[in-house]
Amino acid sequence: MTTIKLRRGTAAQWTAANPILAAGEPGFETDTGKEKRGNGTSQWSELSYFLPENRLDLKYALIGQGGSGVTDHGLLTGRADDDHLQYHTDARGDARYILTTAKGAVSGVATLDVASHVPLAQLASCIASSATFVRGDGSWAVPVVGSGLTQVTKTASYTLVLADSGKLIEMNVAVANALTVPPNSSVAFPVGSVISVRQYGAGQTTITAGAGVTVRVLGGIAGMAGQYSEVTLTKRATDEWVLVGDVAAAPVVASTIMGGYNGYQVTTAGYESGSTEMSTDMGATIKYHHSFFDHNYGWYNIEGADGVMMDGWAGWVNAVSGRRFTMSLPMLPQKQGDGVTLDPARGDFAGLAAGNYDSHFTLLGAKFQARTALRNCIVRVGWEHNGSVWPL
Repeated sequence: MTTIKLRRGTAAQWTAANPILAAGEPGFETDTGKEKRGNGTSQWSELSYFLPENRLDLKYALIGQGGSGVTDHGLLTGRADDDHLQYHTDARGDARYILTTAKGAVSGVATLDVASHVPLAQLASCIASSATFVRGDGSWAVPVVGSGLTQVTKTASYTLVLADSGKLIEMNVAVANALTVPPNSSVAFPVGSVISVRQYGAGQTTITAGAGVTVRVLGGIAGMAGQYSEVTLTKRATDEWVLVGDVAAAPVVASTIMGGYNGYQVTTAGYESGSTEMSTDMGATIKYHHSFFDHNYGWYNIEGADGVMMDGWAGWVNAVSGRRFTMSLPMLPQKQGDGVTLDPARGDFAGLAAGNYDSHFTLLGAKFQARTALRNCIVRVGWEHNGSVWPL
C-alpha cells in the first residue's frame, strides 16, 4: 500500500524556513494540528491557515459571517478554556461563551452585511440613550458637548502651570500685572500647547517670558490692549512661544510730583516742618524739597561749607521713602568773604570755562557722595543768572 506524507514540521520550523508552497500543496504543523495550503507565490508567513468546513475554532473564523449559524460544538469538547473563543450554551451557563442563537440580534453576535460591515441597526446596544455613550470598559458615560474652554480666574500676577494647557486664564486684576510663561525645565508643556488669556480687570496684563523663554509677538509688544482683550499663546518649540491677539504698549500714566521750598533752612527739623505745612496746604504729599548755597560767602560755601546744611537735607530725605532733594548751585561766588565790594579773587567766567575752579566743585561732589541720601540730588547750576540780585 502506498503511503502519502504531507510536508510537515513544527510551527517554529515552518516559521524559520518560511518556504513558498506550490499551488495546492499542503503544509502541516505537527505540534498544533493546523495546516496551510500554498498558492505558488506566497511564503509560509503570508498564508492563512486552512479551515475545514467541519472545524469552527473561532480563534480563526469569523462569527456569523454571511448569516450561517454555528451548530456543531463537538470540536470544542475537551479543549482548554484559553485555546479558543468559547461558545455559550444554556447547558454550560458560562458568561464567557457566546450564545449562538443570539447571532444577528441586539446585544448578541452581529450579522455582517454584504460588505462585511456591521450594520448600524445592530449597534443600537452601544447607546443607552441619546445622552450617553459606552466607554471601552463597558461602563456608560455622559458626553461633554459644546463645553468650550475651561475658564480659570486669577486676581494677581500669575505663572502658568501644566494644568493650564487648553484653558482660558482670566486676569481679573485692578492694577498692572504679569502672566509669566515658565521655562520648559520647570513646566514641560508639550509642543503645540495652546493657552488663551483674557484681561478682565482694569490693570494691564503683560505676557512675560520666564528665564530662557522667548515669546514671539508682532511688534515685540507683549502687553494686552485693555480691559476685555484676549490673546492666545502657542508653544512652538522647547522654550519658544508665539503670542497673537489684542496687544498694545503699556499706557503712559501721567503723574504730578509735588515739591516745595520753605526758606533757607539748615536743620532736618526745619525742612520737615516746612514740608508738613505745605503738604497740608496743597492736599498732597511733598516728595521733593529745594534749597540752595548762598553765593555771598565765597568758595567755602559753594564747597558745602562744613556739611551741616547738607546733613539737614539728608535727614529729611531719609525720614520718608521716596523723597528727593534739589538744590541750586552758584557757578561763582558773589563776594569774597563778608565784604560788600566785589572782589576780583572770586574768579570769572573765563577761568570757570578753563577749569580753574574745578577743585571747589570736586570737593562738593565728594560731600554729596558721602551722604547716600543725596547721591541722587538734582543740582541746578547757575541759578537766577538773569537777575540783578542773584547774577550767578
